[in-house]
Amino acid sequence: MYSVHDSRVLLDRHRPVGSGQINRLTQREFQVLKLFSEGHTLPECARILHLSSKTVSNHFTQIRAKLGVSSPAEMARLSIRQGLVEP
Repeated sequence: MYSVHDSRVLLDRHRPVGSGQINRLTQREFQVLKLFSEGHTLPECARILHLSSKTVSNHFTQIRAKLGVSSPAEMARLSIRQGLVEP
């Protein structure tokens, strides 16, 4: 299980440089995207990041709007294309 410090270090160091849409995300939104793209559920993301499920759900909504995706599958494809996770 990740600690707060571990999650910040692990998630932030993998942020791609010059990746357009991804760069529009806040640091916290990026962390939620990364965890979700790795296969974690939103409640698991909340637990790992020590946030409420409602806060993570709000971040998820903002991520979808900023990235212009309408489904979790599109979000996963974008994450793979951007190199956040391996296919």
